[in-house]
Amino acid sequence: MAAFTYALPGKSAHFQNVAARFLGGWSLEGIFTAQTAAPYTALIGEDIAGNGDQFAANNQRPDLVTGQPLYIASSAPPFRVANPAAFAIPAAGTYGDAGRNILRASGLNQLDLGLHKTVKASERFSVQFRAELFNVYNHPNFASPAASGNNLLTAGSSFGLSQEMANSSSGGLLLPLFNSGGPRSIQLAVKLVF
Repeated sequence: MAAFTYALPGKSAHFQNVAARFLGGWSLEGIFTAQTAAPYTALIGEDIAGNGDQFAANNQRPDLVTGQPLYIASSAPPFRVANPAAFAIPAAGTYGDAGRNILRASGLNQLDLGLHKTVKASERFSVQFRAELFNVYNHPNFASPAASGNNLLTAGSSFGLSQEMANSSSGGLLLPLFNSGGPRSIQLAVKLVF
């Protein structure tokens, strides 16, 4: 993450009072966020081991298939998804040999910019005009993909596919508006400072 604030040069003796008011008081802010992809584990979601423990059933890992790549190309973003053919249901009564956190989700990168203009109305009051842009480049940022399900090996399975944008994946703790990773959005504001 990197952040910057730059106050644009303002008043100058070369400008008349009105021009100096317009050209002064501007500031530009930015935040660039880049995160590497989070790891996740392939899970089957059923009790193959046969021990009757629901927690263990929901955390049962598959076997790895020798010679199959973990990822395959996709025609849609993020253009690389987990390969369901790289995993197999283990034999009944056994546990799978796929390691924990062997898959990676998509990374996240986003640039947010803000442009502010402060106008001094009097000795005690000023007005600030603000324009803020989030995810300026509208770069898609996806949440962690579906990692489990009884349909791990069936056609049409959601295994390895992200079902939502990163800003919607907080489990309801935060509104998507307040999370990184959403589509481009712009907000305008006027603020009275005293």
